Formats: sequence, structure tokens, C-alpha cells
Amino acid sequence: ILIGNRHTYVDRDDTIETIAYFVKQGYKKEGLNSSFYLGEWIEMYIDTKYTGSESDVKILITPHQTIEEFQKLSLTQLEEITNEKGGCVIEYQTPEEDNYKYVGNGYIHQDYPEGKYDILFYYKQELVYFIELTLTKEE
Repeated sequence: ILIGNRHTYVDRDDTIETIAYFVKQGYKKEGLNSSFYLGEWIEMYIDTKYTGSESDVKILITPHQTIEEFQKLSLTQLEEITNEKGGCVIEYQTPEEDNYKYVGNGYIHQDYPEGKYDILFYYKQELVYFIELTLTKEE
């Protein structure tokens, strides 16, 4: 589940009602909420059984490329590119069971270009999951 902090998803701007709305729809692997504003914090809630080390997991939001292009780069190279070209590295945390399995958040600064970005999930330096986002300037 991905939720932006500057979007209204239910009739009123209430965080508990918003997350309850998305949880009711279920944690998804496809068809995720993926449109956000530049500068908007994107909160991530992940239903996972993973109990290993937090340091084995890295989450990046970076300008869009193909999976093949990402796979040519080491995680270290990708982190450097992400920091240079307007992305962010999110510190993964074990899902908070009492907070709908929250694992972290990040944003792309509003001065960066609108368009496609990707959330990349790495486990032990290997790309394991990829979500495409569309980021626009807030009107």
C-alpha cells in the first residue's frame, strides 16, 4: 500500500480512515496507488513475512529506467545515481504490526522533473521488486 501525505483518498483528511480504506482493499502486488506529487511524502505499508536483518533490505525511489538498465548497475552505483539525479534512499524498517505494517517513507524533491520514477526493493544487493510511479507538480 502506498499513500501520499498530500492527497485526500476518503471524504475527509483523516490518516486512520485513509489507511483503513486501503487495507480494506487489500495489500496488492499490482494495481497499486502510484500517482503522487513531487515533494509529497510517500508512505509504504507492506504485508510481508520477512523477519531478517533490516540492513539486507534497501528501498530506493529513482528516475525511471527499464529493469534491464537497473540490473546492469550495482546497488552502490544505483545509490550514487539516485542521489545525483533526484531520487531518495529509504531506510527500511521491520513492518510495524500496530501501524498497518508501515516500513518507511520517502519523497522526490519538487525541483526535480515530473514524470516516471520507480520504487526499487533490493534484498542482499539484488533487485527483487519494482513499482513504477508517476510524479507531477502540485497545482
